[in-house]
Amino acid sequence: MKEDKKIHINGRHIKVHSVNDKAKKTQVDNISTKDEPKKDKSYKTLLIILIIVVVVMIIAFGLVFYFIYKNKSNPTLSPSASTSSSQTDTPTASPKKRVGWQTYTNSRFSYSIEAPPNLEKTESINGDGASFTNWDPPMTIRVWAADNSLGLTAQQAIDSDKQSLQKEGMENFRVIVEGPIEMGGEPAIESVWQYIAPPMGDAATSARAYVVKNNIVYSIEFLIDTSRWDSYSTMFDDVFTSFKFL
Repeated sequence: MKEDKKIHINGRHIKVHSVNDKAKKTQVDNISTKDEPKKDKSYKTLLIILIIVVVVMIIAFGLVFYFIYKNKSNPTLSPSASTSSSQTDTPTASPKKRVGWQTYTNSRFSYSIEAPPNLEKTESINGDGASFTNWDPPMTIRVWAADNSLGLTAQQAIDSDKQSLQKEGMENFRVIVEGPIEMGGEPAIESVWQYIAPPMGDAATSARAYVVKNNIVYSIEFLIDTSRWDSYSTMFDDVFTSFKFL
């Protein structure tokens, strides 16, 4: 509320309007109330920015940790490089490191092959071959032989396997490399395939080598997760180059 006061200046009466304390307080409160939404909005904006910064930092540190761990646990090697490790449970890829590898001899079809010592060997019931399994990383090497009742060439045997895999519903099937090699001093065919294996949708790489001699088909197969292929491909090369006819 306004209060009028009269003051005397040089004999004249002058009215002065003043605001009482209650009115002043009301005006101050109104000004403070108007400022509060602005302050609240500023605090909320600052809080959102801080949250975004924290989330971005967490994601960044997570990505850095992931790539560091991935590089340490899964080194990438070129196909011509040798795999070496200080861990005794890692299969060795270099031919110079093949000392100590286990030798499998098949008397039924007269052949032998070498495999890393830490792989678990399981011989087939019918005596045609054996499989070698590793669990970390998961991989399987299988060697076998069979009478060539269909009279197939090594190339025809490879083509038959590819057709069978595609019929089994392997998705994104593609041939990475295929060409002639030698196995046991005989001309052979090697082929490397990649595909998505149902039902889990795992990306797998399969390498196979075939040779035909005296109307018998001999085969070496290697199966591993695609992400590990580059690191262990030379190990497969060492295995099939160790193949011998007896």
